[in-house]
Amino acid sequence: MMTRTGTVQPSFAAGELSPRMYGRTDFAKYISGAEAIENFIVRPEGGLMRRHGTRFAGEVKDHVRQTRLVPFVFSTVQAYMLEFGHNYMRVWRDYAPVTSSSKTITGISQTNPAVVTATAHGFIANDRVIVTGVAGMGQANNREFIVSNPAVNTFELQGIDATGYDAYASGGKAEKVYEVATPFPENEVNDLVVTQSADTLFIAHPLHAPRILTRTGHASWTLSPMLLERGPFTGLNSDESVRVMCTLLDGSYQPNKNVSIKASAPIFQSSHIGSYFYMREIYLDQLAVSPWASTLAISPAIGMQVSSNGNVYSLVDTGAGSSTGSVIPSHTEGDAWDNPTGGAATNYKKWRYLHSRWAVVRLDGYTDPKNMSGKIITYLSNGLAPTAKTITNITNSAGLCRVNLTAHGYNEGDYVSISSAGQANGDWKAINVQPGHFELENSIASGTTSGGQVRRYATWLWAHSAFSLARGYPAVVALHEQRLVFANTTQQPFGLWASATGDYTNFLPGTRDDETIAYNIAANQADPIRWLTSSSDLVIGTLSQEFAAFGGGLGDPITPSNTRIVPQSGEGSNAAPPVKAGVDTLFVNRAGRKVFALANESDGGSYASMDLLELAEHLTLSSSIVRIAWAKNPASLLWALRSDGALLALTYRRDQQIYAWTKHPMDGFVESIAVIPSSDGRTDDLWLVVRRTIGGQTKRHVEYLGAPFEPTHAEDKALMGFLDSALRYNGPATATLSGLFHLEGQTVKIVTDGAQHADRLVTGGKIALDNAAENVWAGLGYTSRVRTLRLDVPSMGTAQGKTKRISRLTVRVHNAIGGAAGPGDESTLEELVRREQSDAMDASPPMRSGDVDVHLASDFDLDGRIAIVQADPMPLDILSLMPLITVADG
Repeated sequence: MMTRTGTVQPSFAAGELSPRMYGRTDFAKYISGAEAIENFIVRPEGGLMRRHGTRFAGEVKDHVRQTRLVPFVFSTVQAYMLEFGHNYMRVWRDYAPVTSSSKTITGISQTNPAVVTATAHGFIANDRVIVTGVAGMGQANNREFIVSNPAVNTFELQGIDATGYDAYASGGKAEKVYEVATPFPENEVNDLVVTQSADTLFIAHPLHAPRILTRTGHASWTLSPMLLERGPFTGLNSDESVRVMCTLLDGSYQPNKNVSIKASAPIFQSSHIGSYFYMREIYLDQLAVSPWASTLAISPAIGMQVSSNGNVYSLVDTGAGSSTGSVIPSHTEGDAWDNPTGGAATNYKKWRYLHSRWAVVRLDGYTDPKNMSGKIITYLSNGLAPTAKTITNITNSAGLCRVNLTAHGYNEGDYVSISSAGQANGDWKAINVQPGHFELENSIASGTTSGGQVRRYATWLWAHSAFSLARGYPAVVALHEQRLVFANTTQQPFGLWASATGDYTNFLPGTRDDETIAYNIAANQADPIRWLTSSSDLVIGTLSQEFAAFGGGLGDPITPSNTRIVPQSGEGSNAAPPVKAGVDTLFVNRAGRKVFALANESDGGSYASMDLLELAEHLTLSSSIVRIAWAKNPASLLWALRSDGALLALTYRRDQQIYAWTKHPMDGFVESIAVIPSSDGRTDDLWLVVRRTIGGQTKRHVEYLGAPFEPTHAEDKALMGFLDSALRYNGPATATLSGLFHLEGQTVKIVTDGAQHADRLVTGGKIALDNAAENVWAGLGYTSRVRTLRLDVPSMGTAQGKTKRISRLTVRVHNAIGGAAGPGDESTLEELVRREQSDAMDASPPMRSGDVDVHLASDFDLDGRIAIVQADPMPLDILSLMPLITVADG
């Protein structure tokens, strides 16, 4: 007995499902899932939209080396894509490389090599130039060349044999590609982690000091090392026996003067060169600095010092009167009066901030593990560079060396360094201290010696730079609550450092709420920090779990004295930076097999993670995800790049419970992806670096995904470019299309004035058309397909396991031309959207929207799957499927 019935697949909102889900006909998402979806995107509304093609933007600088794309977004209408390659960075804007100078071309020779004439061009050897707008010699257009043998008014195009090119006619310009040198070689660019604040990009890499990239114009960028003179520093030394002191080499405590640092124990190594060293005074009674007091009678002298609020100030203007004013000095930079000048004030003085009992020195020279030289960065407080005292003599005191000298001012337990004293030379702890002498602990006296010098070590409160060659540099950076946050160095993989609020280069230790935070996450295993991101809290991803950094209470900011870092989930992360999808954080797990969404719970005090690949785990079975990028507009897409160069897309709308994955195969290996807003700000553009073999050579192209095709009527086909690495011509009718050197030797598909043209082989960067056309697209073809799961008929119990035949299929389409439908194995395919008798035969067919019926040439079997394929460069959006099924009941 046969039963004939209809069923419906109303949407594809579940996306491509794992083979492990093929038996779950009871699962709500089964009816909206598919066995395979390729080069279609699941719209948030549930239908399938054919992926638009990629557009060729240009070539990378070096085709034989890997390249990384990094977004730089100042606003939705001021966005750049940065190309990081082997020790260079390029800038892309408005879908083209940014250039720094443009010169008019007046001739190009048909020689080998080609010689360009451009008056006073100013180019030098190895400059890269892009040639555009040349009439006649179209083979030169839209290509990047290397300048060689430049003369005043001419230069050669390196390696370009133009003997077979068309003759130059007129016009054209050569523009120098803008470039910035970087310290990052090819094998490091994929490990760069960045965060942006307005026109500044902060860059972290574990092998380099943090860098700051600033933009002041389209072709004006500066990359410089971030000055770490204000930290961060390691925790202060806690061993009171390990002390340091400075010696002035230029006789001055002022910044930029030279100084040497001596330690009582081996604390230095040559890899500390270039790092910074922090010291804090402990002998405040030895400074000969009187405290400032209100209306204090003084004998004002320029340069005299006073202390106030823990700071030391120097008099720079005697002002008026013989007494201080009434306003307590408390500033920590520059100059300030201690009383308003003029009016009724009769006493006021101007004080310059010097220091706050601490100093920073840059370590420039290594002598040995106890001695280094450097340059004063902040004012060096007097107490950190103690003066030497002359020893009267050294005598034997019960077997210990007794150092005799007058008015030494030392205390019990101080550490001293003695020189030019024979038996007592070295570093010692002072014991049995008396006003006129002290003894050296553990010394052995051998008689009496005269003379010598002694200096007291200045402090045991010192710290090295947290970032240096010796300790490693941070691998991670982010911005949170107006703080710049770094994490994960070689020595402190669990370490986290946050700048002072609103002062991104200030990491000096402090206790005020707006001062620096330093934290070391307690972990039960080797668990380095992999990423940071700012949500309602600072969210931290490590190798094995995820944390959130909270303040004292719900919604409170983190502070130096009140920061709690609490585990939230235990998924772990790989090195791919996370992305923000609204308020959710999307990240890749440690194995690269899963993508998780970390969302704040309704109580606002905790986070929960959700596996977004749970129903499509087969997509990462053989290759892991290495990079993700979020394109919010218009379809809420997460793009995911696999290690095999394949591209995946996830339509993510948590509010609608839509998590739909699709595959996007293309002709080429995708090496890098990133997203920036389109030039008009209406969409978010996916940019790609694609590696292909062209003419037997490896080529790397910078491309971007075309905006979704959204025509306003059935004949609106000008932007219909369903081709990859495509170029478009839009102008006076032409029968020749040039500028296709990036696809030299490739067979390309073509669309002319909205109609499909016969394929052509690109030769000499050109193709010839059958007829002249005004709007031409040319590029690499790709196939879009959807294959359903085994269809079921809930109204008759089930059709699973029963012989069945799909006799007719109704497809609800939107803006469609062509396409084909058939059984799941694609053994026979029938045309889907056909030209109708009423259509004009001398024009391209109009797009159709609505229901299209197809009679499938299928037999009875147990399968019951449907395939819809679009292999032509034409649009096809699928809203739903309505098959008519005949089921054998027996």
